[in-house]
Amino acid sequence: RAATPHIAGHAIDAKYRGGWMVAKALANWLGKPELAPAFSLPTSDLPQLVIPHSLAEQPIQALASLLKQSYDFAQDRQALAEVVHQGKREEIGQAFETYRRHYPARYEWTHLNITGEVHPQLAAWLVSLGISVSQAT
Repeated sequence: RAATPHIAGHAIDAKYRGGWMVAKALANWLGKPELAPAFSLPTSDLPQLVIPHSLAEQPIQALASLLKQSYDFAQDRQALAEVVHQGKREEIGQAFETYRRHYPARYEWTHLNITGEVHPQLAAWLVSLGISVSQAT
């Protein structure tokens, strides 16, 4: 196994919150009143997650499938491993920075919602990850 650098704070939500924290701190420093959010995050391009019928009674496999549908983190590992294997030691930092600057757009799990019949154990795991579950009625 190879260790690779991580990409933290690159979800759209994290970038928004980071910018918002800077804007609030600047307004506070300038003595301006509390800022109201100027806009909300666009969520029209959220992935549509589906529990494969064949995994309905296999919670751990269904969880793996749903998380991969939301964003395939294996692509990060692959891309970062290629960065390490391609370049000379001094080029690795630049290659990593290039990957970070062109990082694929993704949302945090708190925007995701699963609807339909969900195995109780899977539902508990999803909720603990911040993913909402709407059971069919």
